[in-house]
Amino acid sequence: MLGLSVKLDRADHLYGIGLTYAYWRGRLYTGYLNNETLIIDLNQKNHIMQVKSILSLLLPLAFTSVCLAQTNTLPTSGNVGIGTTTPTTLLEINKAAQQGNGELLMRMGVTDAPGDHLTIRNSTLSNNQFIPTITGQRNSDDRFALIISGSISDVSKDSGTNALLAFDARHITGQINNRPLFVWTNYNVKHMTMLSNGNLGLGTTNPQAKLSVDGTILATEVKVKTNINVPDYVFEPDYALPSLAKVEAYVKEHKHLPEIPSAADIQRDGLDLAEMNLLLLKKVEEITLHLIRQEALLGQQQQQIHELQRSVTKD
Repeated sequence: MLGLSVKLDRADHLYGIGLTYAYWRGRLYTGYLNNETLIIDLNQKNHIMQVKSILSLLLPLAFTSVCLAQTNTLPTSGNVGIGTTTPTTLLEINKAAQQGNGELLMRMGVTDAPGDHLTIRNSTLSNNQFIPTITGQRNSDDRFALIISGSISDVSKDSGTNALLAFDARHITGQINNRPLFVWTNYNVKHMTMLSNGNLGLGTTNPQAKLSVDGTILATEVKVKTNINVPDYVFEPDYALPSLAKVEAYVKEHKHLPEIPSAADIQRDGLDLAEMNLLLLKKVEEITLHLIRQEALLGQQQQQIHELQRSVTKD
């Protein structure tokens, strides 16, 4: 039987819907859209030519109907469509939606590594949504599963300030202003987040500075550049060095040194390394001045003691 559908109502009749034919009890039945039936008795020799003529007509028409039902187009030139007969680009793939399942659009690999492949799929299981996902699957060993590389072959192009790779998150007409630009996860656990203002967070999804780390930082060297004045002005002749008596009174009242943030302040605002180091340097310089003055005073006192001793000896 060939065609769209057929209905065999009685032993000697065929009712067709669309262009069909069927063989039944030594007869060839053909049906048309108007439900008229043409019956040819295959047992009669004079009907053989009619059968050949009908088949020569039906087979091309049936093939045409099958071709019209396909959803791909593979022209010798122009756009290629898979899942669509009207591609608008050189290659367009349009997979039928699978309700409640992530659609697999493409898979590429090599025959001698069946466990390694690259796939492009829809990563969401929600209906009416599409999140394209490129995945490198590797099972042959423990090397990289996916490499994204930008390269140059002309060494003279290894110059200038343009980066070799660019990761660009944007609104179609401008910058993103509110939502994060990207996040690095480990099975949905977020480890690194960059906000739209350029703040980068490690271990935090809400970085409050250009680099925010929720954890320990290990470094062989840390350099802090600052526009805060280094307190060498303490050694200027006109610097008003606070007396130790004033410092003592301040400490008794506030329980911390003058200009140094309190424990409550640090707990609330954090510790500014550059500012704190310069403040501590200032206190060291002030202490140094006090020690210099104390040493001078001790020298004077020692001189007076020697003079008194000589005076007593003469008497």
